[in-house]
Amino acid sequence: MVCICFQLLLDRGAPINAKTADGWTALHSATYWGQAEVMTKLISRGADVNSQTAGSQTPLHLAASAPNGGNPQALQILLLNEFVDVAAVNKVGDTPQMIAERSSKYRKMFEIAADNVNILSANNTVAQPQPPT
Repeated sequence: MVCICFQLLLDRGAPINAKTADGWTALHSATYWGQAEVMTKLISRGADVNSQTAGSQTPLHLAASAPNGGNPQALQILLLNEFVDVAAVNKVGDTPQMIAERSSKYRKMFEIAADNVNILSANNTVAQPQPPT
């Protein structure tokens, strides 16, 4: 049901990266609540995987700190995305991996995925996918 609602909104032109007053996007919410199918659809439609909340939390920060010690599906989706910035730092100075090291039973996923994630380029930018036209 959730996925159908998102699909209808997207099909009717809802802005993929619209933010709440706290800076959350649909991808932040889908990540936090473990909606892997919704995450995949949003990312395939061009959702910004590095979008930051008012507290500079990216979806990967949220996946690493989700209720019950992390969300393995969300972590997998994001860690295997070539555009994700694994070095993003939130307002308290934590990277997603630092959060996972403290609070997630899935902290090893960062090490396993290390060869697959995008490492920041020399000029510290991460390329973003272009939304489909």
